[in-house]
Amino acid sequence: TSTSTSTRTNAPLPMSPSTFESGDHGHGHDRALGELLRYVPDDYTAPTYTATNQVQGMHQWPRFGWTNQITDAFQEEQRNEYIKGVAIGSIITLLVFIVWALILVCLRCAGKRVGCASGRPRKPREPRVAGSITEESYQKNMNSWKAAVRKYERRLLVSRIIFLLAGLGVIVSSILFFVLGVGSLVNSLGDVQNSIGETEGILTQLHNLTGSFIDQSVQANADRDDFVETTESVCTRAVDAAVDNLVGEDVQQQIASVISTVDAIDESLRETLTDLQGDLDEAITLTSDINNSLDNAYPFLYATAAVMAVAVILALCLMIEVILAWRGRKMRNCFVSCMKNAVILPIFFLFILLSWLFASVFQLVAIGGSDFCVNPDATVEFVLGKYVEDKMSPVLFAYLTYYLRCQADVEPFEIIAEANPLWESIDAVHDFIEYVENNAGAVNGVCGGSASPIQNIANILHSSLHAFNGLLIIALNLLKCSTFNPIYVSALHNGMCVNGASGLSWLFSTLLCMGICSMIMITFRAARSETEGGARNVDDVDGGYEPYDPEKMAPNDEDHDLVLRQDSSVPESGPPVIEPDTSY
Repeated sequence: TSTSTSTRTNAPLPMSPSTFESGDHGHGHDRALGELLRYVPDDYTAPTYTATNQVQGMHQWPRFGWTNQITDAFQEEQRNEYIKGVAIGSIITLLVFIVWALILVCLRCAGKRVGCASGRPRKPREPRVAGSITEESYQKNMNSWKAAVRKYERRLLVSRIIFLLAGLGVIVSSILFFVLGVGSLVNSLGDVQNSIGETEGILTQLHNLTGSFIDQSVQANADRDDFVETTESVCTRAVDAAVDNLVGEDVQQQIASVISTVDAIDESLRETLTDLQGDLDEAITLTSDINNSLDNAYPFLYATAAVMAVAVILALCLMIEVILAWRGRKMRNCFVSCMKNAVILPIFFLFILLSWLFASVFQLVAIGGSDFCVNPDATVEFVLGKYVEDKMSPVLFAYLTYYLRCQADVEPFEIIAEANPLWESIDAVHDFIEYVENNAGAVNGVCGGSASPIQNIANILHSSLHAFNGLLIIALNLLKCSTFNPIYVSALHNGMCVNGASGLSWLFSTLLCMGICSMIMITFRAARSETEGGARNVDDVDGGYEPYDPEKMAPNDEDHDLVLRQDSSVPESGPPVIEPDTSY
């Protein structure tokens, strides 16, 4: 222990009791206490949180009169109102898919009456010569048929372009899904899990420190008892006649001061830290459970990604099929034809259904997450006050609320206030040691013999109290806002409300785009038809029928009349027996 004086310093505190600094702790004077570790209040400022545009946008999602305040979800009388407001968006999304699918089913059942809309395009049938018609009527019928064919081919071309553009939309949406959706959500989960793991490590360190603190407090009490026993056994003798009575009284006062200040270290500090240790046990268990629960999110996320990957592969297969049909390449293999119509298309529709379901789920989660992330600090504070405050010690609850914003006016000082008697006792023991060193003769005269036994036991008590104080200061430093708020900001602000909310929004929007584009592909599935220019639909072919050939039907051909009048019972000027079929 040093007897020199020094000015109080505001340098940062060390984190181990082996390095110390001097300072005042509320006694109204500066003291050089040599190896006394001091608590320096935190000057950390928490960063300001601002909700992202994605969070603001999803928070303003239409609720049709229901509330969008997430705190209402924790109020029994308003919980249903909030749930309805969040769920209505997902319900509308599913209804759009269901209505769309029902319309496609109805069009499929309508068959050739709706043409391409049924999914089976029907090319206009070339007119047949079944009786006698005039050249003018025949040319009129042929021109009408050719116009209908051109219209059919234009619509088929438009269908194929729309089909391929929708397929391209599926591919682009899938890329955004994996990069911005899955990637952001994986980063979010990683940030949250890392923060929880870091928190668990600090909580474990605090738990061990409080245990050591409690053990050291027991040792300090034992050393106090030894000091009392030693001074009572040595310094109760008659005062030496050569020693002034005033000096003797001064020695007794110094001893009494040490005993009284050490006795003033009541059990409240140890009880507070004992309660804190129990809460830390529960907190460590809770953080471990949360970390394990977050691991369960990965399989669902990867399953969604796998489903979308298969859907993209199927979409590519359908696009290749359309491109081959566009180029006039027919697939005559029965197995390939069966795979196209009985396997690929039905499975593709199944994956479309899954994409809409996943989109609805992520929409629900994205809206709820955005409601939380508009003002996460206030929401967390509300939840802590409603569900946590009664289940933990007041000290830990005060620190938890303090960590949200790090406001100096709400910093918990209960432990610091309870530690003041400890610091006063260290002052008193230090004063006594200095007194014994400076007044050895008077102490020898009062207590008789050498002052060494008293000085030795005082030094032991002094060291014990310093160790007691060192553990307390290390624990207080770990409890500072600068320790926990960065973890809180990393997990909640950055992990959940930036990466997490962004990832959920992208997952919902890209899945919805993939679902819409895939349904467009199903709607225009007629683009897959393998038709060639000038050929009739194969379903219309009768035995022995030959399509119109201009060379065989040339006006100057000597057999022209025979071709035009296959049935002599029909007048030459009679109307055409069969008009061109313009349905498609």
